[in-house]
Amino acid sequence: MANLFVDFTSGNDSNNGSSFANRVKTITSGITAARTVGGDVIRIMKSEDPVSLGINATFTNLSDTVTLASALTTNIYASGAWTASANVTCTTSTTRKEGATSTSNAIASGFTTGLAAYYATGTLDLSAYNKVSLWIRPSAGVASGVLSISLCTDTAGATPVHTFTINQALASSQWTCLTFDNGSALNSAIQSIALNCISDPGTVTVLIDNVIACNALTLTSVIGLSSSSTSCDFYPIKSINGTTIKLDMGAPADASATARGWYGTTTTATCYKIEPIRPSNLYNTVQEAGTSALSRSIYSGGWNTTDMSTQTGLTFIDTGDSGGVALTCGQSFLDFENIVTVRGTSGFSMSAVAHQKYTNCAAIGASTSGFNFASSSQFVAFQSCTANNNATHGFSLAGQMSSLYECTANNNAQNGINVGLQACTIRGAVTCNNGGAGVFVTAADCNIYGLTTRNNVTYGLTGSLTAGSIIRAFNVGSSGQVSGLSAQTGILIATNVTSTDTFPINPITATGIVIVNNVNGDANVSQMYHRNGSNITAQLEATTLHGTATKNWKHSPQNNHTADFPQIQKLDRIPVLAAGTLTFSVWVQRSSLTVDAMLVLRGGQCSGVTTDLQGIASAAINTWEQLTITCTPGQATALEFELHTWRNTSTSGDVFFSDFTCKQV
Repeated sequence: MANLFVDFTSGNDSNNGSSFANRVKTITSGITAARTVGGDVIRIMKSEDPVSLGINATFTNLSDTVTLASALTTNIYASGAWTASANVTCTTSTTRKEGATSTSNAIASGFTTGLAAYYATGTLDLSAYNKVSLWIRPSAGVASGVLSISLCTDTAGATPVHTFTINQALASSQWTCLTFDNGSALNSAIQSIALNCISDPGTVTVLIDNVIACNALTLTSVIGLSSSSTSCDFYPIKSINGTTIKLDMGAPADASATARGWYGTTTTATCYKIEPIRPSNLYNTVQEAGTSALSRSIYSGGWNTTDMSTQTGLTFIDTGDSGGVALTCGQSFLDFENIVTVRGTSGFSMSAVAHQKYTNCAAIGASTSGFNFASSSQFVAFQSCTANNNATHGFSLAGQMSSLYECTANNNAQNGINVGLQACTIRGAVTCNNGGAGVFVTAADCNIYGLTTRNNVTYGLTGSLTAGSIIRAFNVGSSGQVSGLSAQTGILIATNVTSTDTFPINPITATGIVIVNNVNGDANVSQMYHRNGSNITAQLEATTLHGTATKNWKHSPQNNHTADFPQIQKLDRIPVLAAGTLTFSVWVQRSSLTVDAMLVLRGGQCSGVTTDLQGIASAAINTWEQLTITCTPGQATALEFELHTWRNTSTSGDVFFSDFTCKQV
């Protein structure tokens, strides 16, 4: 067992990685199976710590727009068609990363090399900047070193003063963000930008967009509000135009699509950026496994840059587009720590793995799921991991026997945590502002503790389970969603649910059952929701009240709720004595005579109550009416009353139940 050293920037794969002086450059070719044994620690050099941009930025809750106090960049190209050379056709395209259009430069087979297209920028003094950043998207794959971008002092792209070779392979039909460092000030009299072909690219259409002159803040930066060297809370950039930054959600995301953005209290504060490392190999594949649970290999990021003797930060790895995978693995008995992936097809893509652990890792801006684990994966644990702004799920877990502790999944296009695991435990998760559910479970057996779920498009927590499957949830905080909880199939049992949603339990669309104990922290309030022919759409509501009541139940029966097949809501069981007359009543109001309502006590629950007892609504609309059931129980027990509602025509309407009373004398 030994320490091995990886430096994505200055390492050399001809080294053996055994020391800082002999550090390798890649995980794929440098850290080979022949160079490692189980129990080795693979130290990976850190990326830069957060750098203050020196100005404030406003991050707005649930918005993909970040506003800078002042501009830090200058536009070189924003929109419009370029001017073509022979055998090139220049137009505009609505496939873009910023503004209304990008430039579309269609290079025909008759073109070989040289100037392909240029754009007259007007005279630009760029001497305050030393970098150029842009987005580029070819219609077919282009090899590294084939294309270059030039800044020119004439208006026709013929007098280049800065030429930047694109030393990265460009994936077909994928946006790639690039940043070129000139190493010194740019020219003060730039008048055009040019696309050049160093070698023949073949027949290909090249889109270019959002070309900016910049310094610290670039399109390849990730930005946030934290100065901590161990914070994963940073966000990818879709575009920069003056003081406006748009946050991305996977590199393929177009300017026409609004990203999920940022979640948190709207804040104006100092903005920080990190420039991730861009490895020469965009597919970083782990080559070896640990040997057992007691002899695990560790991929450890965040080691200092001078000698890699101290772990002082994180390693941010960026693939630049959605064509690569920052870290992929089919090996077992491995740990990963302090590694953050940016963009890529997925951040961490794992298949046929077992006994892996991830600590303080993050996946940001992937074009699919941030953490993507196949069904063959098992015994995978996540501790303090983050999956934000990914184009499908934050965590997509399809294996078995895994766990997530204190993890965050915000601003993803679909579900924050998508669980298909058998026997999964989630503890202390935060899932906010996702395009689907905060947590979506299809597991056979899932336990959830201390879930915070806010402002997701559908549900805070939902399950579509196999028959008999169970989700157990304890201490769920929910707000700003269609509903806090839902069980499309299977059983969801939730305890201590606090919610400011209009209705914390979603209509059940299939055969699910939801049981909620200690609703909003009240130990006296427990409810059960189940399908009875169609959706149950009963909800707590506080606007249509009777007497001194502060809450009521609102029913909105559906078309297939009929007198023979009503919507049924079971109330909490009420303890009764073996003697004395019991009177139970509820006040009812209907918004339409197209809906009917009834209070029911089922017969056979105790001696003395042998047949169903009913109180049926008959009053005019918008009129409170008291429904009462009276009986004499013949034994001490607990009786369960029911609220029934149905439609008598196809027209919808609401029923309000309020001011419940019960006495026995």
